[in-house]
Amino acid sequence: MADGTENIELEDLRGDLPDEDLITNARRDESSWRDYFGTFVEKSWEESIKLWQAEHLATPRAGRSKLFIQKPRSSVRKIGADLLDAFFSSPDYVTIEPGRQNRPDDVLSARIRQLYLNHVYSGNPINWFKICFSAFDDSSVLNMIAAEVSWIKEIDRIDYNEDKPVIDPMTGRVQIDPATGQPQVDQIPKTLQLVVRDEPNIRLIPPDRIALDPRTAWEDIYAGQFIIHKDPMTYQDLLKLSEIDDKIDKDALQQAQTYQRNNTNTVALVRRETSYKFEEPHRKEIEVWKYYYKVMGHWWVGWLVQDKSVLRKPERIQDQHGLPPIMIGFLDPESHKIYSPSKVYQNRDNFVELNGIRNQRMDNVARIMNQHAIVNTDANVDYASLVNRRPMGYTTCEGDPRLAVHYEQVPDIRSSAYNEEEIVDRDIQELFGVTEMDKGMGPSNKNELATQSV
Repeated sequence: MADGTENIELEDLRGDLPDEDLITNARRDESSWRDYFGTFVEKSWEESIKLWQAEHLATPRAGRSKLFIQKPRSSVRKIGADLLDAFFSSPDYVTIEPGRQNRPDDVLSARIRQLYLNHVYSGNPINWFKICFSAFDDSSVLNMIAAEVSWIKEIDRIDYNEDKPVIDPMTGRVQIDPATGQPQVDQIPKTLQLVVRDEPNIRLIPPDRIALDPRTAWEDIYAGQFIIHKDPMTYQDLLKLSEIDDKIDKDALQQAQTYQRNNTNTVALVRRETSYKFEEPHRKEIEVWKYYYKVMGHWWVGWLVQDKSVLRKPERIQDQHGLPPIMIGFLDPESHKIYSPSKVYQNRDNFVELNGIRNQRMDNVARIMNQHAIVNTDANVDYASLVNRRPMGYTTCEGDPRLAVHYEQVPDIRSSAYNEEEIVDRDIQELFGVTEMDKGMGPSNKNELATQSV
């Protein structure tokens, strides 16, 4: 074309990309997400995680109170208890509604599916409490829940030989070995497939390991063009997986040992994720990129060792829904934004202010109890005994002691600090949506009518 862009026809678009093109596309898409994430999201996530871990955002001054009030965690726990109660109060794990209520077949089919899935989930070792509890922590701190939801079916192959009698083609009878007098048999190689696992699987993923298309619709992540799941896996796990997955390139896996994961994710480091590297080859951790990308409305998936090499050839997703097994959820969504501020980050300034007021009050108490002395250098005061005051102690000086030492009078601000702290605490409660009034702990005259007051 005249502007230098390439003419692309529909038949040129393909999902089974060559290795070089797959690596190039994955590197390009991850870079576009990294630029967006680093500019608009990363700093807020790091600060939210610090507040959640009871860390000050700024280093406290030396000699001052360093107390951190665990208000972020206690506020989250209050609304988390309500959500967990709502989830576990229902005996059903899933609810399926028919698309056409006026069709008896659809109603019956939805009911059967619901009964079947609830039966499967109730008997499956999915720890729903841990999943829900941890997911709510992620949604409160980062306002995003990421999970890999799939159905795992593991098949173990057993090779054996089956004895098959040799039939005489002339008589149709089993041939007899003249030496032994036993029927002659042939050894036929057979393979037996045993189902080891056939169950649903839900695995929470740290949201910072999911790279989303910055252009995707805020209400539908599958409207974007790619999703990258950065999944750290040990070499021995990949080796075991390659025994049952023929699509994994074993030569590429052998080479992957040299690409030990280098944790440069600042969010993960703030979260105190270990950066320890194992030297044993089988325990090395390799960052596998599960690269989901869309071509002509269909989703494909390929595995890469970071952006270095292709580990598993791309294939079109074969599940009935045809979508990646990645689910994203939000606690407090904001229209037209994939990444919106979390409940913890929305209260960032309130948490900082609350800690500031509390620590200033503690500093004020410390100064009242340990008064600052102003000393006349001409009075030859015994500084050591003045600093180390104790019962039955004494301090020597020359001249009038009232003129030798003067103690600074610090005003008591505790009452006003308590009031300010209460105001900030109410602001935090309102932003979290759970006030003391909602819990029945507030003043009883909250809704008092104006005509009832004197």
